[in-house]
Amino acid sequence: MRIGFIYFHHIHHVYHSVPIAFELSSRGFKVDLIVTSESVKKVIDELTELYPRQKCKIVILKGTVSYRYNYIRRKKYPRPKIMMEKYAHKLNQYDILVGTSFETHRLFDQFGVNNPKYVFTFHGIGVRDYGFQSSLKRYDLLLLPGKSIVEYLVKSELVNEGNWEVIGYPKFDFIERNKKTFNSIFPEKRPIIIYNPHWNKKVSSWYDWGKKVLEFFLSSTDYNLIFAPHILIKEWKQRWLKLAKYQTAPHIHIDLGSHRLIDMTYTRIADAYLGDVSSQVFEYINEPKPCLFLNCQDLKREKERDFPQWEFGNVVSDFNDLPGKLDDIFDDHPNFIDNQKTFIQSTFDSNDLSSGQRGADAIIKRFSL
Repeated sequence: MRIGFIYFHHIHHVYHSVPIAFELSSRGFKVDLIVTSESVKKVIDELTELYPRQKCKIVILKGTVSYRYNYIRRKKYPRPKIMMEKYAHKLNQYDILVGTSFETHRLFDQFGVNNPKYVFTFHGIGVRDYGFQSSLKRYDLLLLPGKSIVEYLVKSELVNEGNWEVIGYPKFDFIERNKKTFNSIFPEKRPIIIYNPHWNKKVSSWYDWGKKVLEFFLSSTDYNLIFAPHILIKEWKQRWLKLAKYQTAPHIHIDLGSHRLIDMTYTRIADAYLGDVSSQVFEYINEPKPCLFLNCQDLKREKERDFPQWEFGNVVSDFNDLPGKLDDIFDDHPNFIDNQKTFIQSTFDSNDLSSGQRGADAIIKRFSL
């Protein structure tokens, strides 16, 4: 029995499935972690230290010559489509493949990878329509974080009877295993605000208001700021952000590409969250904390599932209101605690077992291993 976990995308995908791989491996199953970039391998190497019993094998698939040229130009990983096509024969040798990308099944169909059973786990908590594609019905097993996702998938007829299991949120397993304390990254003690804009220009606050946000904090003596945008802002949208002016300020910490952007380091040390529609806030409120949201695009909540995070704190549609709303963020927080708790309880299921254990159990049960 050969089980493969696919990591053909950016490093943030790793955290959402590798605990399951580690758990299966620790139970004696042969598990390969199939990677296409050194950046993903580096993340996995670091995480293995938290799982001393695991025996997963890392399988590195080499990119094309064109990728190696682009890597010099800061491209982090080869195009998944090219890699799927190049290594389809190798992937077809697995009995079970576990992935986190919405496009995986489509690409497998395109390139004839039809031997393995397919398992899918979400890489985060996407709540907008793009996160719920018809291809979900094609998977042999969906590993889901909680009841609200199940209810929506059932209502939308995107699941088949018996092809899903609730396992909780694997990424949270690392909080339980990694008990390290964080040294202050700021010389002066002030409330720490994390600014975490989305990468998509259609909904993000960064492209219209981002520099104004940084200017506000640059001139402020009341807060420390962590500017931790979605990792794809740098990768896809603005590779050269020209932020040196802000990077020299002792009360502003800017991170555009380290693992801390995605391993919950910053969301755990921040006292308050400033964002727009990024789903990373769902990880931040695992323990309810103050939030404030920027709506510079005059976005409307046309459906219940549109921007549910805007029920976790006030929403600013006029930039001139930001200073006052930020001053009130801690006083206003009690008004939103119940909304945050309700969302967490319905979205992230939990019990005495870790999500990695539950995911491993689900795979073993589904495929009679």
